Amino acid sequence: MVRGPVSNNLNKCLYIVNIGSNVYINNYFSPQFYPSKRLFTPDEYANRLIARYRLQLRTLNNTGARMVAVFGIGQLGCVPAQMIMNNTTQCVDEVNQAANIFNTKLELLVDNFNARLPGAKFTLINFFAFQALNPLPADINTSSPCCTLNIVFECEPHSTPCANRDLYVYFDGVHPSDVMNGMVAEAAYNTSDRRIARPMNINQLTNNSEGPSNILM
Repeated sequence: MVRGPVSNNLNKCLYIVNIGSNVYINNYFSPQFYPSKRLFTPDEYANRLIARYRLQLRTLNNTGARMVAVFGIGQLGCVPAQMIMNNTTQCVDEVNQAANIFNTKLELLVDNFNARLPGAKFTLINFFAFQALNPLPADINTSSPCCTLNIVFECEPHSTPCANRDLYVYFDGVHPSDVMNGMVAEAAYNTSDRRIARPMNINQLTNNSEGPSNILM
């Protein structure tokens, strides 16, 4: 436990925590490199991840963190890399279902922390729900990357990206574009939809706590 002047400052900060996407894309759904999918069902794998997540968030709380916005993982089955690897033009249901299992357990973890950690305020920003509840305009490309991909689904070095990045949800094979990140950030801060921000949005999280806030990621 951090005490004294340092703790007095740390408890005034807003902490943004976003963990989970890579352990699915680059581990569980990469069976050519890792055995996780053969060893664990999606539910068992999510339980193991949440157990680790619980320890990390408790450590953060023990250092003095009191305002924490935890981001769930998005619709990983809809990223271009997954559709390419599965030879489809549609979102991969198996991957999305695994992501949703993780998010459901993460929601329960956040609820548990709010009930059991005195003085702490956690909120979950559900990226998956945001994508499901906010259909994009027809002119937005939701399945193709903005750049030419290399064999690891990143942008090919020195290649020319798309002319208008605002019309693409994904910049490369796995990462959302700035326009998508901006939409999620705005919703996280302002939304009144508790399916997206539970139990409160980030604006309410910071305004319900004493003192000015800095953001630590």
